[in-house]
Amino acid sequence: MAVHPGGIIADELEARGIKQKDFAKQIGVAQSNLSAVIHGRRDINKDLAEKLEQILGIDADLWLRLQAGYYEDLRLIREREREKNKEKEPIVMPLSDIIKLQKQVENMNNTLIAFISQLQKQNNIVLKK
Repeated sequence: MAVHPGGIIADELEARGIKQKDFAKQIGVAQSNLSAVIHGRRDINKDLAEKLEQILGIDADLWLRLQAGYYEDLRLIREREREKNKEKEPIVMPLSDIIKLQKQVENMNNTLIAFISQLQKQNNIVLKK
Protein backbone atom coordinates (compact mmCIF):
# COMPACT_ATOMS: atom_id res chain seq x y z
CA MET A 1 0.00 0.00 0.00
CA ALA A 2 1.31 3.43 -0.90
CA VAL A 3 0.97 6.08 1.79
CA HIS A 4 1.07 9.69 0.65
CA PRO A 5 3.10 11.84 3.06
CA GLY A 6 0.14 14.22 3.32
CA GLY A 7 -1.47 11.65 5.60
CA ILE A 8 1.53 11.93 7.90
CA ILE A 9 1.05 15.69 8.04
CA ALA A 10 -2.57 15.11 9.06
CA ASP A 11 -1.45 12.70 11.78
CA GLU A 12 1.13 15.18 13.06
CA LEU A 13 -1.39 18.02 13.19
CA GLU A 14 -3.89 15.85 15.02
CA ALA A 15 -1.27 14.63 17.51
CA ARG A 16 -0.25 18.21 18.22
CA GLY A 17 -3.82 19.54 18.38
CA ILE A 18 -3.25 21.95 15.48
CA LYS A 19 -6.13 22.80 13.16
CA GLN A 20 -5.46 22.57 9.45
CA LYS A 21 -6.62 26.17 8.90
CA ASP A 22 -4.23 27.49 11.57
CA PHE A 23 -1.33 25.41 10.27
CA ALA A 24 -1.88 26.67 6.72
CA LYS A 25 -1.53 30.22 8.02
CA GLN A 26 1.61 29.30 10.01
CA ILE A 27 3.40 27.92 6.97
CA GLY A 28 2.05 30.57 4.60
CA VAL A 29 0.04 28.40 2.19
CA ALA A 30 -3.59 28.49 1.19
CA GLN A 31 -5.76 26.14 3.24
CA SER A 32 -6.99 24.54 0.01
CA ASN A 33 -3.40 23.75 -1.01
CA LEU A 34 -2.61 22.23 2.38
CA SER A 35 -5.82 20.20 2.20
CA ALA A 36 -4.84 18.95 -1.27
CA VAL A 37 -1.47 17.80 0.09
CA ILE A 38 -3.06 16.14 3.11
CA HIS A 39 -5.51 14.27 0.87
CA GLY A 40 -2.79 13.20 -1.58
CA ARG A 41 -3.89 15.40 -4.46
CA ARG A 42 -0.73 17.52 -4.33
CA ASP A 43 2.89 16.65 -3.74
CA ILE A 44 5.25 17.90 -1.09
CA ASN A 45 7.84 20.01 -2.89
CA LYS A 46 11.09 21.40 -1.54
CA ASP A 47 9.54 24.71 -0.46
CA LEU A 48 6.75 23.01 1.49
CA ALA A 49 9.18 20.48 2.97
CA GLU A 50 11.31 23.33 4.33
CA LYS A 51 8.24 25.00 5.85
CA LEU A 52 7.21 21.72 7.45
CA GLU A 53 10.70 21.35 8.90
CA GLN A 54 10.63 24.88 10.26
CA ILE A 55 7.26 24.51 12.01
CA LEU A 56 7.04 20.78 12.82
CA GLY A 57 10.76 20.15 13.33
CA ILE A 58 10.71 17.18 10.94
CA ASP A 59 13.63 17.22 8.50
CA ALA A 60 12.81 18.56 5.01
CA ASP A 61 14.81 15.76 3.39
CA LEU A 62 12.61 13.22 5.15
CA TRP A 63 9.47 14.79 3.66
CA LEU A 64 11.02 14.70 0.20
CA ARG A 65 12.11 11.07 0.67
CA LEU A 66 8.60 10.17 1.83
CA GLN A 67 7.18 11.79 -1.31
CA ALA A 68 9.65 9.94 -3.54
CA GLY A 69 8.94 6.71 -1.65
CA TYR A 70 5.23 7.19 -2.26
CA TYR A 71 5.79 7.31 -6.01
CA GLU A 72 8.12 4.32 -5.87
CA ASP A 73 5.46 2.36 -3.96
CA LEU A 74 2.86 3.32 -6.57
CA ARG A 75 5.20 2.18 -9.34
CA LEU A 76 5.76 -1.18 -7.67
CA ILE A 77 2.03 -1.66 -7.09
CA ARG A 78 1.28 -0.93 -10.76
CA GLU A 79 4.07 -3.28 -11.84
CA ARG A 80 2.68 -6.09 -9.67
CA GLU A 81 -0.80 -5.48 -11.05
CA ARG A 82 0.52 -5.64 -14.63
CA GLU A 83 2.29 -8.91 -13.86
CA LYS A 84 -0.82 -10.27 -12.18
CA ASN A 85 -3.00 -9.32 -15.15
CA LYS A 86 -0.40 -10.61 -17.60
CA GLU A 87 -0.89 -14.12 -16.22
CA LYS A 88 -4.60 -13.91 -16.97
CA GLU A 89 -4.26 -12.68 -20.55
CA PRO A 90 -5.18 -15.31 -23.10
CA ILE A 91 -2.65 -16.23 -25.75
CA VAL A 92 -3.82 -14.85 -29.05
CA MET A 93 -2.44 -16.55 -32.13
CA PRO A 94 -3.53 -16.58 -35.79
CA LEU A 95 -5.14 -19.81 -36.94
CA SER A 96 -2.42 -20.28 -39.56
CA ASP A 97 0.23 -20.36 -36.79
CA ILE A 98 -1.82 -22.88 -34.81
CA ILE A 99 -2.04 -25.12 -37.88
CA LYS A 100 1.75 -24.85 -38.38
CA LEU A 101 2.34 -25.79 -34.75
CA GLN A 102 -0.03 -28.72 -35.04
CA LYS A 103 1.87 -30.00 -38.09
CA GLN A 104 5.18 -29.60 -36.24
CA VAL A 105 3.83 -31.59 -33.31
CA GLU A 106 2.58 -34.29 -35.68
CA ASN A 107 6.01 -34.43 -37.35
CA MET A 108 7.72 -34.68 -33.98
CA ASN A 109 5.33 -37.44 -32.96
CA ASN A 110 6.01 -39.36 -36.18
CA THR A 111 9.76 -38.93 -35.70
CA LEU A 112 9.48 -40.19 -32.13
CA ILE A 113 7.46 -43.21 -33.22
CA ALA A 114 10.03 -44.03 -35.92
CA PHE A 115 12.87 -43.64 -33.42
CA ILE A 116 11.20 -45.94 -30.87
CA SER A 117 10.49 -48.48 -33.61
CA GLN A 118 14.13 -48.42 -34.71
CA LEU A 119 15.31 -48.90 -31.10
CA GLN A 120 12.95 -51.82 -30.70
CA LYS A 121 14.34 -53.51 -33.83
CA GLN A 122 17.95 -52.87 -32.90
CA ASN A 123 17.54 -54.11 -29.33
CA ASN A 124 14.93 -56.76 -29.99
CA ILE A 125 12.43 -55.02 -27.66
CA VAL A 126 8.73 -55.74 -27.70
CA LEU A 127 6.44 -53.20 -26.07
CA LYS A 128 3.18 -54.43 -24.56
CA LYS A 129 0.13 -52.33 -24.03
